[in-house]
Amino acid sequence: MATSDHWQEDPGAWRTSPRPRGWKTLRAQALERDGDQCTWDDDGERCTEAGTDVDHIGDPDDHRFEKLRILCGHHDPSDVPGF
Repeated sequence: MATSDHWQEDPGAWRTSPRPRGWKTLRAQALERDGDQCTWDDDGERCTEAGTDVDHIGDPDDHRFEKLRILCGHHDPSDVPGF
């Protein structure tokens, strides 16, 4: 059975637009690039938590690799009410 590289959204996800084809690969590459660690920087100190979420820098529909960053659940704005 062939596996698809197309991301399947969680039915409870906040996103209103679908992820692009190849999202699983982009996500895996971003996690690898950032060492599976949150990239949040607070006054020069990088967060030491495991990165779990791929966040878009700027436009949430801009899926270019350089516009993706890894965040932990604590620092991902989509996970923080009122962030």
